[in-house]
Amino acid sequence: MTPNLVTRPAEVTKSVTLLYRMLGLGVINSIILLFTIPSSDVGFTLIIQIFVFFVMVYFIQKIGSGSNGARITFLVLTIIGAPFSLLMIAQTFQYYPVTSLITLIIGIFQIVALVNLFQKPATEWFTQGRVISTTSTQEKSGNSITFDSDKYESLSKLKQALDEGLISEEEYNKEKQKLLNN
Repeated sequence: MTPNLVTRPAEVTKSVTLLYRMLGLGVINSIILLFTIPSSDVGFTLIIQIFVFFVMVYFIQKIGSGSNGARITFLVLTIIGAPFSLLMIAQTFQYYPVTSLITLIIGIFQIVALVNLFQKPATEWFTQGRVISTTSTQEKSGNSITFDSDKYESLSKLKQALDEGLISEEEYNKEKQKLLNN
């Protein structure tokens, strides 16, 4: 089951909003830069910027839909890119102060978004349904399964236990009915 079954935490929603704002600032920054770079380099620069734009849209959408892999990949790419961004800001600030300032703001947005994405509620949302909690008891002998978390998460874990063959279809239906009746 996917993380979409449980309401997306506010931290993730804030992060996605920040990332889209960051993307908007990046477009503005790119437009400004296109008018300041030599005309011979515009074509190549435009191709790179369009590519980066679509990659960012893809990652933001995947993060917003609960992809833990996208969240981690975004973190790694940010860590790899941060030194280069800081170097570029330092080298170009005196010549292009506006674009350097926008790039700095974009970096701050990224850091704030990543901090939110790795807070406990967000991490739990991204990783739910992948690991059955140690607070649950599962026995193939037909005994009941107890979950300490909310109903949706319990249903998700119950379905995963069924899919992994840890419980029978009959046990699944019985426990599902118990959860739905509570």
